[in-house]
Amino acid sequence: VSSLPENIGSYDFTDYYCTNNVKGTWNEAEWKFVPSLTANTTCELRFVTKTYEIKTEFIGATNADSEYNGISSVKKGESLEFVVTLDEGYGYDSVTCSNNETATFNKETNTVLIGPFNNGSTCTVNFKVNEYDVKVEATNAAPGSASAKVEHGKNAELEISPSTNYTLDSVTCTNNQTAEWKDNKLTVSAVSDNTVCTL
Repeated sequence: VSSLPENIGSYDFTDYYCTNNVKGTWNEAEWKFVPSLTANTTCELRFVTKTYEIKTEFIGATNADSEYNGISSVKKGESLEFVVTLDEGYGYDSVTCSNNETATFNKETNTVLIGPFNNGSTCTVNFKVNEYDVKVEATNAAPGSASAKVEHGKNAELEISPSTNYTLDSVTCTNNQTAEWKDNKLTVSAVSDNTVCTL
């Protein structure tokens, strides 16, 4: 056979047709078609682009759980792209694919791009509850500064004791967070971003 696809790794042989009812066999290992020359003949070989089975698993994102978890059939060299709607308070964590396939996440557009594929693969995209830093700067109190890490939507509690003969004058927090000081404890409610509170 004089003419075969140049990039043989990108194609699969499907079938053939030879004139004069000539039969033949396809040798996948040698990428060769061998006709049984019982008559003069012209053979047409048919190839298709390789396709791979790609399994995707999205964990912790609203629409991804129902829309994107599953198996896709993808041609060699193609990619998969998913726009994800995140659960409130969730952010991107990681994406991993088997068989050394590559994947990236664009935080600005919440887009997962997987591929281009050269093999079948299972890709897992993980999202996690956001964690924020809550910092306190206090005047005439001990400690003068404190910090805590807290997950989205939870309260942060920090021990702040006023110096002798002092009591709380005011407390303000960034990002419109609300805070209450009681019994030498500052409680910042339902934290939704990195926050600094000043007492």
